Amino acid sequence: MSTIKRTASTRNISSTEYCKQAEALELNGKHMAALGILRLAIKKNPRNQEAYKLLGFSLVGLNRFGAAMLAFRKCLTIAPNRMYYHYYLGKTYYLMGKYHLATAEYRKVLNSTWPLGGKKSTNAVLYRAMGFAYLAWEQVAVETTKLVKECSWEEEEPDQSSGSTWHNNSGGDSNYDVNKRMY
Repeated sequence: MSTIKRTASTRNISSTEYCKQAEALELNGKHMAALGILRLAIKKNPRNQEAYKLLGFSLVGLNRFGAAMLAFRKCLTIAPNRMYYHYYLGKTYYLMGKYHLATAEYRKVLNSTWPLGGKKSTNAVLYRAMGFAYLAWEQVAVETTKLVKECSWEEEEPDQSSGSTWHNNSGGDSNYDVNKRMY
C-alpha cells in the first residue's frame, strides 16, 4: 500500500479512513509513512483518539518516546476513562526507564472498575499491566540497591569536638551530624 498523495480527491477521505490506512502501515513497520497519514487524520478530526493512539504507536516504533508519551496523554485528555491509554502510557514510561511513572500508570489500570469477568481483551490488558508493574517495581528495587551500595555509610569514631559524625566512603567531603537527623 502506498502513502496517500495529497490531491483534491483526498478531501473526501474521513479521519477514520486515514487511521485504517495508517494502522496498516504501522503493522508493516512503516512508522514514518504512518506518521504522515496520521497528521492528516488529526487535521481532519482533532478529537480522534484512535489517531493519537496510532500516532503514539508509530512514535514508539521510531524510539521517540517523549513524543509518544504526549500522544497517549492526548488520548487520555479526549477519553480519560479508557484504561488502555493508561496502559500504553505506562508502557512508554517503562521503555523510557521512568519506572515510578510506569508503575503509577499501571496502578491506574489495576485499580480500575473493570470487572474481571469482562472481555478477554480487558483481562489481557489487566494481566499485562500487572506483569509490567512487577517488572517496573523490580527495576526500581535494582536501582535503589545500586544507590545504597554506592552510598554505603560507615560509622567512625566520634569526633570529640563536634559529636558523632558519619562519613561517606566515596571520599567526599560530606560529614553528617547524627544529632541533626530529620527522621
